[in-house]
Amino acid sequence: MKSSDSGLVDQWPAILWQTLEAIPPGFCISYGDLAERAGRPGYARGTARYLAKCPDHLPWWRVVGSGHTLRLNGPAGSLQRDRLIEEGWMIRGNRLYHGGSC
Repeated sequence: MKSSDSGLVDQWPAILWQTLEAIPPGFCISYGDLAERAGRPGYARGTARYLAKCPDHLPWWRVVGSGHTLRLNGPAGSLQRDRLIEEGWMIRGNRLYHGGSC
């Protein structure tokens, strides 16, 4: 990243949280698409690392792997499944199915 991009790097977590907050119930987005919308194309893995520190009030559970797949395990994975089901998603194995958009 160029030194002129340092301002973007400092602001990026806030931009990421704003982008995440804009995802409405019933919709989901991939890590890569979220990164791109937040101004960091190609930063899917970095986005996943930031989401591990996501403020609780943001809809982190709406972020999934490419191909509509769930990537989280353990308690966070169970909570993600529960919240997505509450929003109308069906889950088979680790794949999402819904009339919404992903």
